[in-house]
Amino acid sequence: MQFGKTVRFGDRPYINAVKQAKEEGFDFLDIGLKYNLPESMTAEQVAGLKEALSEFQMTAGFHAPWKGLQITSPRTELREASIALIKRCIDFASQFPDTYLVLHPEGQSELQQLPEVKAAMLAAGITAIKELAEYAKKKTVPLCVENIKSNFTELNEFSPLVKKTGASFCLDVGHAFFSNYKKQRSISNANDISQWINEFKNELAIVHFHDFTVSNGQFYDHLPIGDGILDLEVLTAISKKTKCRKIALEIGKKANGNEATNEEKVQGLKKIKNYLKTYR
Repeated sequence: MQFGKTVRFGDRPYINAVKQAKEEGFDFLDIGLKYNLPESMTAEQVAGLKEALSEFQMTAGFHAPWKGLQITSPRTELREASIALIKRCIDFASQFPDTYLVLHPEGQSELQQLPEVKAAMLAAGITAIKELAEYAKKKTVPLCVENIKSNFTELNEFSPLVKKTGASFCLDVGHAFFSNYKKQRSISNANDISQWINEFKNELAIVHFHDFTVSNGQFYDHLPIGDGILDLEVLTAISKKTKCRKIALEIGKKANGNEATNEEKVQGLKKIKNYLKTYR
């Protein structure tokens, strides 16, 4: 199993991030393409990143921008603009070996809770993601559609965005928990996300791993490992039931709103590795 460290815009220069992540025990970087990335990276900066990855025997995958994305919008102009942006991200990712691009199936409509509007958004999403998956395949970049909290949160709603498009799947464990909790309002039952794993056992390419919890009806995710109610047994299911061998720790803030420290991220990696040594 390979373990990735999420790297975002504020973690530049990425060359330093490569060295640090290697020393901490990570195998790859999961780099977020937000703000003006990848357009703002010069050829020299790209070459430097590739050289650093090669030197430290690491790889890099990428997370496409998602804020404002309209991949599932029924409005053609908005959807086509988003498709063009994601194609640029695919082109950028194609410069790196053993890579991938994670995509959020974002899209907004004022009436998206109405059945006919939701159906139109699903149809638009399938069309757009199919086009992107075919484009990415030609570039040898797996396009991994992630389950998210804003659109198509339930498994039966989300599944066609992978099954009918030829895309790969990025499982976000916290978002899967949120889907179950939203439907069942039960913490104990929601922690079982085996349905998501079973549904996409052939398409699962990468996992976004983090802790999560519910407090006073408020859902918190992207927590440091051990700060919530995540059952690490999900690692065993992923390891045994799928061919996925990439897990990226996507840790952000703590439940109190403070940013997780880098040490907490490293300790999370150690907890995961220790668990797999014992129970896999």
